[in-house]
Amino acid sequence: MKRKIKYSGEPIGTVEIVNDFLPAPEQLAFQGVAVKIPKKPRPLQKEIK
Repeated sequence: MKRKIKYSGEPIGTVEIVNDFLPAPEQLAFQGVAVKIPKKPRPLQKEIK
């Protein structure tokens, strides 16, 4: 942050408390999607040399 925050002594006004508006993490996660990533075979010692 390059700019400094300037605070004023003014009142904020009416404040409204908001309940949780995001769904639970279980509801946000994709359901039933499984991705398998195949492993690369390790090179043999003969191939390295």
